[in-house]
Amino acid sequence: MITLGKKTTTVLQVVALVAIAGQALAFRYEFKAPYTCQIPNVGPLEGSTTGYTTLTPGTVKVGTPTSIALAVKAPIDSPEDINSWHAAIDIDVTGPENVTVTTEAKGGHFSGGDLISMQLNGTWTPTKPGTYELRPGKATVTGDVQVYGQVTINCTPDDPGTPFKVVTVG
Repeated sequence: MITLGKKTTTVLQVVALVAIAGQALAFRYEFKAPYTCQIPNVGPLEGSTTGYTTLTPGTVKVGTPTSIALAVKAPIDSPEDINSWHAAIDIDVTGPENVTVTTEAKGGHFSGGDLISMQLNGTWTPTKPGTYELRPGKATVTGDVQVYGQVTINCTPDDPGTPFKVVTVG
């Protein structure tokens, strides 16, 4: 068992919050979703994602690729240097067809004290017309934290039943 100090726990919590933080997108849709993240050697961390999604184009049509962007900003600053990171957040799409769209992003350095923000992107091409609901899905973030090495945190939505966007596909 590895003993972690308060600063280590805070760093791991920041990496987790990067995965679950707020989200923004041609038409912006605001939402809030509670998540629980499993932090290695620390345990669960609960937090709410608030943010925005953007769908491009704004009118979704069968057979047309639709970009989904999530703008993510952690609610706290990085307590330690993060050398690099990779984040993936799934969006569960239900309706006439059920699919999971994975939005992803990766990037470089965040200095200790920096505001952590990023944009994740994915693409959905609906194959059937109708009404769809978009819900937050699982989130995974891996960060290379300068003083702790690679840390991977997995997060699951506490209430996946609440859609953050309803889309009509023509």
